[in-house]
Amino acid sequence: DQVFDGVVTQVRKQPVIEQNVVAYTVMAEAQNTGGRLMPGMTANADIVIQRRDGALKVPVAALRWAPPAEVQAAPRGPPGTPIRNDSGPAYPGSVAVQKVVGQLGLDPKQKMDWSDIQADLRVQATAAAGTGRDKETSRKAVAAAVERSLARLDAALTPAQKARLKILRPLAFDVGPDAGGFVAGVVYRETPEGPQPVVLRVGTSDGSMTEVKGPLKPGESLILGGGPKPKMRVGVGLPHMSEPAMIQIEDLTKTYVMGEETVTALDGVSLSIFRGESIAIIGPSGSGKSTLMNILGGLDRPTRGRYRFEGDEVAHFSDDQLADFRNRRIGFVFQSFQLLPRLSALQNVELPMVYSGAAPRARRERAAELLERVGLGSRMGHRPNQLSGGQQQRVAIARSLANQPDLLLADEPTGALDSATGIEVLALFQKLNLEGLTVVIVTHDRGVADAARRRIAFRDGRVTEDVQT
Repeated sequence: DQVFDGVVTQVRKQPVIEQNVVAYTVMAEAQNTGGRLMPGMTANADIVIQRRDGALKVPVAALRWAPPAEVQAAPRGPPGTPIRNDSGPAYPGSVAVQKVVGQLGLDPKQKMDWSDIQADLRVQATAAAGTGRDKETSRKAVAAAVERSLARLDAALTPAQKARLKILRPLAFDVGPDAGGFVAGVVYRETPEGPQPVVLRVGTSDGSMTEVKGPLKPGESLILGGGPKPKMRVGVGLPHMSEPAMIQIEDLTKTYVMGEETVTALDGVSLSIFRGESIAIIGPSGSGKSTLMNILGGLDRPTRGRYRFEGDEVAHFSDDQLADFRNRRIGFVFQSFQLLPRLSALQNVELPMVYSGAAPRARRERAAELLERVGLGSRMGHRPNQLSGGQQQRVAIARSLANQPDLLLADEPTGALDSATGIEVLALFQKLNLEGLTVVIVTHDRGVADAARRRIAFRDGRVTEDVQT
């Protein structure tokens, strides 16, 4: 690999639109010492738009996580999503206030109480922000109204909720980005008393790690979720390009010879996948998406190009190394479930652990735990033909988690399911991702792709779109 340093000299204002993706041409000048960079060559360009030296950073997944009570309190959104405001329009400060209340895990009675309190707060906050006041006076008046409303809510809370409100209270008075572009956010530490919220100021993010300011120290563990690998340590460094990608693909090409014809399934694909991402790879049949999944999972090898998984060159693995890689690092979920018909659900989930050498008792306990986790605790002894399609797919998902993989690959996981069951399976994938697991779903269905936080579109073996959703 050769690296050339350079600077951006121009961004052309005329956009280029392809496949509904708007792009702008960037002109750059590079130092071409020794004339190694020649016309006709291709290269990847990393353009640094913001740099923070010595920044304290946390995983984006830590900022998305909230304790189970919050998940139950807000079932229609990801953990930590503010509770829905059904009783009227937004009011000054409503977003910040709901950011706090949405993380308290209110029961139905408390929600009714809050609805009445919020109705009064809306009137008070709107009047406090009325015309004829300078900005600072208005801000103080709104803050006083919020303080009175939170005091009323506090009287209806349990002791545990009161303690959480005390910590989260500063979020309710967040007025948006400060001079440095930081906004309020919250992460959770694990303590003997349970998850402990930590209020932070959140700044620059690269999609995987986010810069923060607040009462955290490098090396502390934050909760990413309730899965087998729930924590990740706080780091210090550059938020952009400082956290190495889990997967790095460079100029990946795959060709097949069919008689006298050579078919190109992948044509010079380059992309990076970071730990904790949720990605949908979408495209029509023959676009190359399944070929990419097979290479990512070690089921196939590229014709040329580089595939590095946490620094290891997977393309150079021996057959035995690939088999171990598939078994220990990758979880697979297929459209047709691929369950062994003569084995029970429990035995199917045990199977990957048999190949990895786990002790019989340990693997049975692990398989039972996983089936409970996907809601099939009462179906452990059933064979696949005694289960519905959705239940079989849940067994397949449990099996994919058996060896605590780093990456979950799902190939058209809802293709054989009805729409309602498909939604349930997608919700399970979202839950696993919120717990910190990296999830990549291959699909031709745009609705399935919309459930992921990043969408990569393929056509004719090339990437035509790579966007955060």
